[in-house]
Amino acid sequence: MENSKISAVEAISIVLGIFVAYTLVALPRSMLDSTKTATIINLIYVGIIALFITFLIYKLLLKFPRK
Repeated sequence: MENSKISAVEAISIVLGIFVAYTLVALPRSMLDSTKTATIINLIYVGIIALFITFLIYKLLLKFPRK
């Protein structure tokens, strides 16, 4: 494996990935307190939105190849 620094795009991808993962882990607890029985439906919505955002970031990163 080659020792090299990560690029700005890779750093942004890592930060966004951590943000999305933290949101999906921390969100159910706060949603359960406020929505009670509708939490399952809200988690499905949040999961779909997170997948859409991840897919959008993936597609945008394909447009700008690494130099």
